[in-house]
Amino acid sequence: MIECWHTPEVAIEMNRNYPVYLNLMDETQHIQVLKEQIKAIPFRHNQQRVLDIGCGTAQISKLFNDYHFEYNGSDLPYIIEQCAQKWHPNYKYIKSQNINDLPIADFDIILMNAFIDVMEHPLQQLEKVLENAKNYVILHRQEFDNTGQTRTTVNDSYNAKTYHSIINQTDFLDLLYKHEFVIIQQFSCSFNNWIDGGKSILLQKHKKWINR
Repeated sequence: MIECWHTPEVAIEMNRNYPVYLNLMDETQHIQVLKEQIKAIPFRHNQQRVLDIGCGTAQISKLFNDYHFEYNGSDLPYIIEQCAQKWHPNYKYIKSQNINDLPIADFDIILMNAFIDVMEHPLQQLEKVLENAKNYVILHRQEFDNTGQTRTTVNDSYNAKTYHSIINQTDFLDLLYKHEFVIIQQFSCSFNNWIDGGKSILLQKHKKWINR
């Protein structure tokens, strides 16, 4: 399957939708949830660096404007060039075809907003982040299941197809334990067609491991 993210049309569709999504930011429930996650990260006098993996148009950068964070986005090269830099040229971006190429350990906060959600192999991709992240991770817009196995379905998206992952809760907790992360807080995203509305989860590397 050729995922929508690898078609020429995806940047066109992202840019077409950007003004609509921007106008709805203050009314969108999951955006208000993400704001709460960002607010929960303690202020530090030195600027904390954020990496937004799969940033798309970088619209989410606007949520960091009121906080002492340095926003950085990453995505596929043509999405950065045609979308993120078009709408938010003042930020730094990393063009990457593969999550293995990202300098995750260089950042204080890793944001994955509906990123693991669209992975064919969600646990493997999430583990690549957790094994390198050094402090906070926000996993936003992810569906979980307490009973069924971790699995993926195929959904329509951006005039093509994409994967949608549902992570088994035990599999998720096992990954957190393996890489020494704890859950700071979690909320429902209130999606009607997701189990329990889907989740937004703020993680932190266990304090005894942060400075080792």
